[in-house]
Amino acid sequence: MKFSISFITFVLLIILFVPSSVMAQEAVEPVDENLAPDFTIKTLEGRTFKLSGYKDRFPVIIASWVSWDPACKNAMLELQNLYTTYFGQFTIIALAGNPESDADKLKQFAEDNNLKFHIALDPEKEVMNLYSHEKLPAFTFINLDGSMGSTFNILNKKAKTEIISAFELKTPVTAEEYAKRGYNYYDRWSDYDKAMKDFDAALELDSENSEATCGIGEIKLDQGEFQVAREYLDMAIKLKKTNTRAYANRANVESKQKKYETAVRIFDEGLMDNPDDNYLISQKEIITNKLKMLNKPAPGFT
Repeated sequence: MKFSISFITFVLLIILFVPSSVMAQEAVEPVDENLAPDFTIKTLEGRTFKLSGYKDRFPVIIASWVSWDPACKNAMLELQNLYTTYFGQFTIIALAGNPESDADKLKQFAEDNNLKFHIALDPEKEVMNLYSHEKLPAFTFINLDGSMGSTFNILNKKAKTEIISAFELKTPVTAEEYAKRGYNYYDRWSDYDKAMKDFDAALELDSENSEATCGIGEIKLDQGEFQVAREYLDMAIKLKKTNTRAYANRANVESKQKKYETAVRIFDEGLMDNPDDNYLISQKEIITNKLKMLNKPAPGFT
């Protein structure tokens, strides 16, 4: 009897003190077999790309290639054209089967060809093998819900049509959409030509679109055409008093020519219409500090 009591006591102690996770397995959600195999990889820029992080956010094209193969190199250019046309609607991770030592070469190739999507090294072909990418180039598209789409070895018209349909990609059709894409070209890539084409397209659809008018003014400012920039930015402000970007750039036209007092007055005008705009407040403070360094008082709004 003494043995049985001690044994019972021992069992009770185990039940009390052993973590419940050891006593019973935690409930695990069933794995969805339709989901694409997940992976995490470092891009050439040092960022972490995790496929499942894009589920329900963006469709994804997984591309496998090597930089010494002409067909692969051409495929990357085709991918960039697709990415540019439907920018902001999907993402791309291009897996290069090059050795680690080719990182700088790949970066140079991306820079020379204006490739703006994610590129990562996969020298051991670990991720490529997950998707059976044996013949290169190879492309697998992942739908918005994370499910697997088709795999192609060439980005021909049929492949592109299927991707456009599966991803529900759309080209801009309104002035606002053209202006938004124009700013993507301008802000992200400093591609003035493509930005200007989209701003012009926006104004063809709506000649009073303030954002597109402002965008052209910014490009002219960057190109040193100050008088033309003034005219476009003044018009952008007239069309939309809440366009704080237009006010900031209009003031910048003057500050670039060291007309700081005029720049402050423009900021003041913008703050009358947008009193709580932190960007205008901070930019005005920068110009005001420059005036203080020049021992000139900042003008009040008149």
